[in-house]
Amino acid sequence: MSPSFFKVMVGDDFLTNLKVPPAFVKHFGGTLPEVVHLTSCYFDEGTSISWMVKTERCENGCYIRGGWPEIAKDLDLQIGDFLVFQLLSNGELEVAAYDRTCCEKRVRVGLPSSLHIPDDFEDVKVVSGPAPAPAPAPAACPSPPSSKKHRLPFFTRSLCKTDLLFLSLPVASTTEANQWDKKSAVIRSPKGQKWLVTMKLRVRTRSYRRVDISTGWSAFVRDNGLSIGSIVRFEFLGGRDNVIEARVLGRASKERARPGPKPGTKR
Repeated sequence: MSPSFFKVMVGDDFLTNLKVPPAFVKHFGGTLPEVVHLTSCYFDEGTSISWMVKTERCENGCYIRGGWPEIAKDLDLQIGDFLVFQLLSNGELEVAAYDRTCCEKRVRVGLPSSLHIPDDFEDVKVVSGPAPAPAPAPAACPSPPSSKKHRLPFFTRSLCKTDLLFLSLPVASTTEANQWDKKSAVIRSPKGQKWLVTMKLRVRTRSYRRVDISTGWSAFVRDNGLSIGSIVRFEFLGGRDNVIEARVLGRASKERARPGPKPGTKR
């Protein structure tokens, strides 16, 4: 059973941040990753929603702050609600919301007409599932065609230890990009380098399933010099070869990547 924790929504700050229990933080070596992927699945309705959030370490503990107000709004959090978080990987948590009846909340999240994306986050939220029916266009005065490009499915990951061995795709992105039944893919860099990888479906329970990029992934990690803390953006281009473009956005600093000095040694 993977580690988990729950939080009851009380006080006057649960809409702005969430403190992670110290005992749970120990599973990350004492500090949370700077970026964490949260996902919430509602398979009965064929819908899933996920968010990328930022964490912050203070004197009195670790908090989820960057992106949390949007999560509170999407889950319609009220005083007395409680959330159950389960660790999926070092950089991914699954969250289930319950109300004061002690039953899971039936959250309905539609794709917003305009999504605010902060400057330091490209993918705050990803919604997948049945799309709402489009509004009929006015008969007398049709709208001009949009000049914006269609946005392809993507996600961004700050790599953790297990991500260096295999990459588990977010549920929302897997659904939106139709990856559940894929057996392979080609990871392509912006410069045109290619890596052939295999895709494996991993099922633990009826409500838990993931698609992992396995064989061939370690070669991509090695060839690009990736390590814990490296940030990579993945965009699903599709096509016959199921192309996924991977763009390295940032690398872990040497101070963060290398282990600290042993006690009693001099720098």
